[in-house]
Amino acid sequence: MKAISILIVIACAVGLYFYLQKGEETGSSGKGSSVNLDNLTVTPGVGIGPVKFGMSRDEVIRLLGKPEFDMTGSISYPSKGFDLFVGETHGVRMISCCTKQIYLSSPMVKNAADFKGSTDKGIKIGSTERQIIAAYGNPTRRSKGVRGGTSLRYKKLGANFELQNGKLVQIMLSKR
Repeated sequence: MKAISILIVIACAVGLYFYLQKGEETGSSGKGSSVNLDNLTVTPGVGIGPVKFGMSRDEVIRLLGKPEFDMTGSISYPSKGFDLFVGETHGVRMISCCTKQIYLSSPMVKNAADFKGSTDKGIKIGSTERQIIAAYGNPTRRSKGVRGGTSLRYKKLGANFELQNGKLVQIMLSKR
């Protein structure tokens, strides 16, 4: 079970890295959307803002506007601090909200920002482990994170919180 959780997190991080390396930059930041992308709420098991798990790529783009990077399997809004992993048959299957430092490891991304929204329970980038546990209870698993920090996994919620130096740097949600 531990190996599967680690592999999922590593696969997501590697996938995001290669996606950002090879993705098509569209130069947009949600243009064409009436949704405020600066203050979205992410809800485990549900989605991000108006986007729900299972929605198609076209539905996502219709709601959020043209992404800044678009590649088969993922769409990205790094200037807003989030990515969506969208499959052909199952639609939105994973959401990643993070700090700009995670994006800036790619030379293609020049306009990255921290995710400014929060979870449905008020957890946001910069929150502490204590705040996450107060909001969601004890994690299913606490382990070393991909980037050397701490990973808090909530299996039933399909949520993973990555911390570095005691502060939240990434929220990853997957379809349950």
